[in-house]
Amino acid sequence: MNQTIEAIDSRLDEVESRLPALPAAMLRMQRTMTKQVLAVAAGVIDAWRGSARTMTGTASTAMRTVTGTARWAGERTADTATTAARTVAGQATAQARRTRSTVDDEAEEMADAAVEGAQAVRDKAVRAVEAAEKALAGSAPTGESYEDLTKEELYRRAQTADIEGRSQMTKGELIAALQRAA
Repeated sequence: MNQTIEAIDSRLDEVESRLPALPAAMLRMQRTMTKQVLAVAAGVIDAWRGSARTMTGTASTAMRTVTGTARWAGERTADTATTAARTVAGQATAQARRTRSTVDDEAEEMADAAVEGAQAVRDKAVRAVEAAEKALAGSAPTGESYEDLTKEELYRRAQTADIEGRSQMTKGELIAALQRAA
């Protein structure tokens, strides 16, 4: 992805050098804003990954809260990045049409790549959140999977959690009851 961004950056430098001063300044400002938005998105994704690796079963309630907040922040950041990329793309396209017809084709290609890059960041953030939620839903408080435990082990945990009706439950029902109790 960094190579794509570098290629886009290089092409934008080229376009910017051919533009009059005011349009060049506007394009430079939009590029700076886009880089900041993408940096924030990357920072959010990196922070989320680090947090998701260190959480344990004893923090499952806190992890649910963090998951919801991270999803909201990731989607909001990705939406902001996508909007900013589309804004830059629209302005770059409009300016290119006014200055040179040959620049028009290059600007459209750069705009598409910027939108795809922002969408890729958003998709990556959503996949990270979904993976964390999936891991959380199928894990026991000690970090192991309930599915890996025997029915007897699940029953003992249900006793400890004081789950009513446990003696009549199947293995699947014990897993569901333990997950609800967590």
